[in-house]
Amino acid sequence: MSIKFGYASDKIPIKKNSYLSGYYPIRKCKGIHDSLYVKSNTFYDEKNGTYYFFVAIDVIGIDGVLKKVVEDMLANDVLDCSFNVFLSATHTHSGPSGLIETNKGFKTGLAEIFGEYDKEFNRLLSCTIVATI
Repeated sequence: MSIKFGYASDKIPIKKNSYLSGYYPIRKCKGIHDSLYVKSNTFYDEKNGTYYFFVAIDVIGIDGVLKKVVEDMLANDVLDCSFNVFLSATHTHSGPSGLIETNKGFKTGLAEIFGEYDKEFNRLLSCTIVATI
């Protein structure tokens, strides 16, 4: 079996006037201490013609909404073969807010921890993820 491997990273597009999640209540960002990144490891299984994307994102949390957007972008605009996407959040303390859909399901009411869902920031982050892949 032959497997090819690739790696890429890019900075997460954060606005300096954004808010930080992980604190109660969330607080305004007072400046960027150090850059946050999206880091992608790509494996391609030549035998099965399948890509496996393992993406580490320097944020406090993500949900299935982001994963679905990334998968749709890859399927519709980038790839014409099978693939699997695995997203993980790496921060345990704080990060940019607005990535968790806090208006639906069991996450309702968590806006004071994760911030209000920011569809535009999610779109920008999705584009960054796909670019690193």
